[in-house]
Amino acid sequence: MNIDFLINSLSLVLAIASLIIAILVYSKYDRLKKLVLARFIKQDRRRIRKRYVVLRLVSSDVLKKEEVEDALSKVFIRFFGEAGYVKANPKLVFFDEKRGSCIVRINHVYVRALVSILWMIRDINGKQCLVIPVKTTGTIRKAHRVMYGLTT
Repeated sequence: MNIDFLINSLSLVLAIASLIIAILVYSKYDRLKKLVLARFIKQDRRRIRKRYVVLRLVSSDVLKKEEVEDALSKVFIRFFGEAGYVKANPKLVFFDEKRGSCIVRINHVYVRALVSILWMIRDINGKQCLVIPVKTTGTIRKAHRVMYGLTT
């Protein structure tokens, strides 16, 4: 009986010790998680800067704004997913059918991502097309100047 009491006491002490260790580890983990989240939230609170990318669309057919916008969004989502698309927030803010050029507004972190996937757009609604990035600017006014400085 003495041995049973000793074994039960030992198991109770071990259970209490493991419970204390679990509480300590969880509290340190929780503190660490809060520190990491605070750092990420601080990074997310930084000001989102927008960039304007002037694109030249070379095509034998006339393209519409909706077609170009749809093609850009499909290619971006295919390569970077919906979460990347939402973070980048690409918008076709201006489109000139006559010149075959447009201005895309995007988050400054994703400018290179946008430029890197433009080669994937070879046709838009069955119309062969080549998308050429001309210049990246910080203001839409400068983007308009660059776009209208292009020769057709």
